[in-house]
Amino acid sequence: MVCDDSRHQQESNVHIKMLDDNTAENESYWTAVLGGEIVSTGSHEDVLVRCEFTKRWRFHKRVVRHHWTKDGGFEQ
Repeated sequence: MVCDDSRHQQESNVHIKMLDDNTAENESYWTAVLGGEIVSTGSHEDVLVRCEFTKRWRFHKRVVRHHWTKDGGFEQ
């Protein structure tokens, strides 16, 4: 695998809401960048759970929505 520093994703406006001690919801926006140019944007809706043994947080569910792409414009 080749590391390409010109391709990355930025996460912003992260909003985490604790539902209980071991469950949380996240809503955030993402921006995909290629060669310094924004090529798509969208949002994530996540459910995270804490493992009872390791106490680490894991993604239980993720919904990815595309809002805009450079080639296709805004999604309907």
